[in-house]
Amino acid sequence: MFHNFLYYEVTGSGPALVFAHGLGGNHLSWWQQVPHFANRCTCVTFAHRGFYPSREAVDGPGPRAFADDLAALIEHLKLGSVTLVGQSMGGWTCLEYALREPNRVRAMVLASTSGTIDYRLIKHHELKDLDAWLAHSRTAIAELRRRGIIPAAGERMSRDQPA
Repeated sequence: MFHNFLYYEVTGSGPALVFAHGLGGNHLSWWQQVPHFANRCTCVTFAHRGFYPSREAVDGPGPRAFADDLAALIEHLKLGSVTLVGQSMGGWTCLEYALREPNRVRAMVLASTSGTIDYRLIKHHELKDLDAWLAHSRTAIAELRRRGIIPAAGERMSRDQPA
């Protein structure tokens, strides 16, 4: 279903559990989690703006509007309080929404994400190598793309599940 330009699906019944996908996915990223939780939760999956089948205007706000989109979807579905699950980029969405609406978030799970935290602003000895790691990461991602491998899926998935 669409709410304005945002595609979403609702499965199951019970307390609301909202899944926000990462950069390499869309609402289908949660194909294993939804069947597990749908017998006891209202599972909501959505595709962020600009991620198929959702849409985004050419000059749209992009990721800056993700938390606004989530708020609008929660309102549209009249969910009340929610549990949020954000993976990678979806963590940006969930964290920003939780900071804006702390009384509406019952719980939050962040997987493979730092949300919108900028680690370069944190003074800690273990973060001294962050810039070098980021440079190495960019090189590794470029190499995967050069070889025709989607970085979000990775080399092993490309080899083991080429479809």
